[in-house]
Amino acid sequence: MALPLLKEGGVGSLLLENPFYGSRKPKAQVRSQLQHVSDLLVMGLALILECHLLLLWLEGDGLGPVGLTGISMGGHNASLAAALHPKPLPVVPCLSWTTASCVFTKGVLSSAVCWEALERQLASDDDGALGRLFRGVVCEVAGREKPSASTATPPSAATRDPVSWGNVPTAAIDCSVVVAGQTGLPRTLLAPATRQLAPTADTLLTMEAVLDYSTHLRYFPIPMAPNLATFLVAKDDLYIPRDSVADVRALWPGCSVQYIEGGHVISCIAKQPHFRNALYNVLEKMAINHVA
Repeated sequence: MALPLLKEGGVGSLLLENPFYGSRKPKAQVRSQLQHVSDLLVMGLALILECHLLLLWLEGDGLGPVGLTGISMGGHNASLAAALHPKPLPVVPCLSWTTASCVFTKGVLSSAVCWEALERQLASDDDGALGRLFRGVVCEVAGREKPSASTATPPSAATRDPVSWGNVPTAAIDCSVVVAGQTGLPRTLLAPATRQLAPTADTLLTMEAVLDYSTHLRYFPIPMAPNLATFLVAKDDLYIPRDSVADVRALWPGCSVQYIEGGHVISCIAKQPHFRNALYNVLEKMAINHVA
């Protein structure tokens, strides 16, 4: 993505390597196989904070307009970072949707989760502390109105408390783009996954609730300028099933969704011109409508 962005569009890139990936991989971790569910949550939080710090750094150097993009897991993390940004920010999440829960409970990657280990952990909760924590999360998620394609009530960007964000960076003003993570497809998941036993209903519900609670766009603020967001989704994406989760257009009124032919893996490889064009469009829109 970076070289074509520069050569054809004059857009520079700053590539942010995911925590737990590449040179940031823990020594005990095998390739990109995360060892704990909590690693996924730590990764997302770290990427959000690092995106804000990098935006601040770019702004300080007088670069912009700046936007966020990413593919697959990187795309979802880009959308989370954009939701928490205190000023208008272009964002192009590619091959992602509104939550990570469907990826690991309903999509292809659900077969790669070690459900037996999670069930053993829940079963060994002798003092009930883990169960109470998870039940609290499940009840919190279940107690909120389920989002639909037509109605949703995410927090309003206008009511965001600026004090809680301190010195969160603002958007910059020149011709650069922060790429918030690369494709979230570990190499080991491109091969046939190890066969796992089907999880129990309680384990599946717990996993879904914990991931929804921490990654669902419904529980994040609406971006300051959702019209600067364009989601690109693959029509035949089996990694990220969209039929049972909220439509992003209901959560971010004014955002755009573009559908591309093919599945998740082939789109990662062959559809990058679509990703770049969407990024050029939102950066131009930002320059015209939001840059003084």
